[in-house]
Amino acid sequence: TFWQWPVAASAVAASWPVTPSSHIACMTHCIFQGRIATDIVKLLQDGRRVLLLERDFTQPDRIVGELLQPGGYLMLKELGLQDCTEGIDSTKVFGYAIYKNGKYAAVTYPIKGYSDDVAGRSFHHGRFVQQLRQRAAAQPTVTCREATVKRLINDAGGEWEEGQPVSGVQYKAADGTVREARAHLTVCCDGMYSTFRKQLAKPDIHHPSFFVGLLLRDVQLPYANYGHVILAEPSPVLFYPISSSEVHHWCVVEKHGTPICRQLGYLVHTGQCNCWQTVSTCAW
Repeated sequence: TFWQWPVAASAVAASWPVTPSSHIACMTHCIFQGRIATDIVKLLQDGRRVLLLERDFTQPDRIVGELLQPGGYLMLKELGLQDCTEGIDSTKVFGYAIYKNGKYAAVTYPIKGYSDDVAGRSFHHGRFVQQLRQRAAAQPTVTCREATVKRLINDAGGEWEEGQPVSGVQYKAADGTVREARAHLTVCCDGMYSTFRKQLAKPDIHHPSFFVGLLLRDVQLPYANYGHVILAEPSPVLFYPISSSEVHHWCVVEKHGTPICRQLGYLVHTGQCNCWQTVSTCAW
């Protein structure tokens, strides 16, 4: 069975592999580059023997996955992970303020009837990821290793090919040694720049535009604890808090061959946009 998930994750079931050696870790599940996926967290909590491989366990500094909708928070509660949004200066979000042609309205999430803690949550992506990693590492049946996965392997230990079961991975450990890990189920969650996607699918990927993000400090939005959407021309603009003192501002910029990263970096360096604390871009 092959699943393609929105986070570029895939999972392939396999028969139980050959007898392990001292260099082979046998697990029921092998997960690598395990980002934020609630299905993965569920596996970690079910008492299954899991090997979690991550290229870098330092706190990521990314500009995605910063606003958790109320439904996502309810899923965290179902998994017993709601405290992962605590202690990271997260902010409750109750809805969106929408602006267009000089008019505006506030739209509140339909959370009436739920407990007081149910709302959206916004935060620094990396802080939330670290909370999830700590919870995973605390599970007695989970082994976490900093490593880079080099290839998927089949039952015979060779490189996996289409039509064969995936029986694990070959990875390069932090000390430079090359090792193998065998498992009933191998889950790949290595993100938008996946090195394995081309082996498992043939996506037609284009980058027609960029999201440009500005990190603003000590800014008061018109509606506290709300995201703000400005339906402007030529593209929408978005503001939302990610901490008690920081707001992220987003807009879409068409590429049209413009070296956008270099151009924005020049503006910041020359002081032409000195009110912008941080400028970052994300291909969209």
